[in-house]
Amino acid sequence: MKISRVALAGLATGLVIGLTAGVPGFGQAADKFWRTAIPGGYVRIDGRGCTTRLIGGGDLPYRIRFVDGQIILKSLDLVRQFAAPLETGMLPDGEIVSGKGHLRRAWLSDPTDRYDHGVLGDRLEAGAVVAMTADRQELVFSLGPESVFEDRFPRLVDVTGDGREEILLVRSYLDQGAALVVLGAVAGRLRVVAETPPIGTAHRWLNPAGVADFDGDGRPEIAYIVTPHIGGVLKIIEWTGDAWRTEFIRRGYANHVLGSRALRLSAVIDYDGDGVDDLIVPTQNRRRLEVLRFDGETYQTRARVELGSELVSDITQCDLDENGRVDLIFVMADDQVGVLLR
Repeated sequence: MKISRVALAGLATGLVIGLTAGVPGFGQAADKFWRTAIPGGYVRIDGRGCTTRLIGGGDLPYRIRFVDGQIILKSLDLVRQFAAPLETGMLPDGEIVSGKGHLRRAWLSDPTDRYDHGVLGDRLEAGAVVAMTADRQELVFSLGPESVFEDRFPRLVDVTGDGREEILLVRSYLDQGAALVVLGAVAGRLRVVAETPPIGTAHRWLNPAGVADFDGDGRPEIAYIVTPHIGGVLKIIEWTGDAWRTEFIRRGYANHVLGSRALRLSAVIDYDGDGVDDLIVPTQNRRRLEVLRFDGETYQTRARVELGSELVSDITQCDLDENGRVDLIFVMADDQVGVLLR
């Protein structure tokens, strides 16, 4: 199977297969971007991490490996094992997510068609979210008729910095558009801990890109893209305990394809090995990935990866070449699987 190598250009030097000069960790090894065709065409990426499978044309699954400088797609006979389980009343295209803290499982439920947007491929959105605690309590937070969860899965993340996971979701108001909402388990109930102002216009949406301590100050930030389909604006914000503080705003990014169910078109990893997480996010045309890194004063684009085609899938993380560094796996619009080795 023929594969090709694509250059990763450093911003400061412009050198092919080089990284930004003078940045610790970036010059230790030249990152490599490889592409190879998917037999039968792309349908979706199924799974997480090193268990990732590509589901190609004809609903055939392929396990991804990188061996001796080549991407290996090994066909698998069993397809049924990849069917996602559903809970009673769950959003039909939703996912069950797992956590390791007080909240162990969570999913979206109570499907409703009261919001006629359809940005995720259909007119059904969730009217409630369900969480299962470590002591087997089932907590439910239901929305009123004025809004929906315009999302496919909860994110179990520590937004407040108190060491406990909260639930992060996209909440869309029928007349004001999307907002970010953070729900926490308080006194045996799910309650709104924090919420951003909605965009202000109906049928305007946003998509989270990642949650991490991007600036190394010990407090988590949320990265998200407002209106990714129409001039997407990347924002990085932090909850201070009583208000949101905006740390970064830049136009020209997109982490979603209109009508797609894939929401993870971004990644959070320590790209340069300095102990602080970096954000990898597509530009507006989805033909380039940019690495955003906090340099002590502001966020900077420190590396770019030219893809050669539009990113259309989730970005999955796995150490494919077993060198101790996380690699990135994704699919592009020309039915090519891409692997960014580190």
